[in-house]
Amino acid sequence: MDKQWYQLTFKSLQPLHIGMGTYGVLSPTNIYIPGKTMWGALTRALGEKLGQDKEQLTDEQSNLFAEISNFYPYIDDRTCFPNYKKGEFHLGDYSEKKFRYLFTDTFVSTAIKADSQSAMDESLHEMELLLPRSKEDSPKDLLWRGMLRADLDEETIGNEDSNDLLKDFLVKGKQIRVGGEQKYGYGLMELTCIQLLKDDKNNNETNWNLVNGEIVIADDKNLVHSVDENSFPRIIMGERELWYETIANSEKKLSLGKTKMTYRPGCKVQGGNELKLYKGVIVEGD
Repeated sequence: MDKQWYQLTFKSLQPLHIGMGTYGVLSPTNIYIPGKTMWGALTRALGEKLGQDKEQLTDEQSNLFAEISNFYPYIDDRTCFPNYKKGEFHLGDYSEKKFRYLFTDTFVSTAIKADSQSAMDESLHEMELLLPRSKEDSPKDLLWRGMLRADLDEETIGNEDSNDLLKDFLVKGKQIRVGGEQKYGYGLMELTCIQLLKDDKNNNETNWNLVNGEIVIADDKNLVHSVDENSFPRIIMGERELWYETIANSEKKLSLGKTKMTYRPGCKVQGGNELKLYKGVIVEGD
């Protein structure tokens, strides 16, 4: 069967920290989950299932989840897609400021001297976290929704006789760890729903910039994905940022891998041919 797009919904079982750098003593979190982060979490979980480190997987295995979108908040049965209103970044109807106010909190830590049990100088650290539910009097659950292109028909899912590497993997109840600071007990998520992405009012693929399963660009429509700036002749609107991946070398130390300049989701562009989605970023196809 050919690959198709599936919509995945995850529930946070623990707070999340999606790192975006450190500013002084504060480590803020991104307010959406980049596709590369979800790719890393799913690939690592697959490696654990196969008894291998992520770096030991074959190219075929590590690329199973490469055609994946960013994941966005799913609140009150609605996906909060990125957009700009009066120049300010929004997720659905939530401005970035309002979203952080309702759905994030900070955790303060400091290193302790072993001999005196007192705080070390200059060790104060403040980490921002995405909460599983809002801080309102009547809390709203915060789920996460994105899409994945895969060969994952009903005969494949949960079929012990299938040779597909995704058998019994992407099923309801599957748990993965996403983001940073997992040693503190953060990042656990559970897959609550997986469904074929169709063009209907309840499961509308056009919300994901898809038409008949293909990435399609419209000049007047905000893109819900990041874009590689070299893949488009003109950027109409957006915020530029460096996209990069880290890789582990033979000594298990992290170093920079692929890097490129991209525009954040919510941007508008013109042009582009033979487009595909790679770890949350629209790029020109091979």
